[in-house]
Amino acid sequence: MAEIVQRMPAGDLIAVSSWLARQPLPADTRPAERAPSGPALPEALRCGSAPELSAKMPAQTPQGARP
Repeated sequence: MAEIVQRMPAGDLIAVSSWLARQPLPADTRPAERAPSGPALPEALRCGSAPELSAKMPAQTPQGARP
């Protein structure tokens, strides 16, 4: 996300964040059962918060967490 944010003008960031904040949550909000299929994103666009979505970086269970 940092790479994407750095590429966006400030006005666009404000518009996107305002729009997202106004969106209602679905009634059945819950985690996805599995990661979406398809090719991995380029390294610069991968989400550091969800490395399990990258083909190059296997998912790791945090220390002390239950798998």
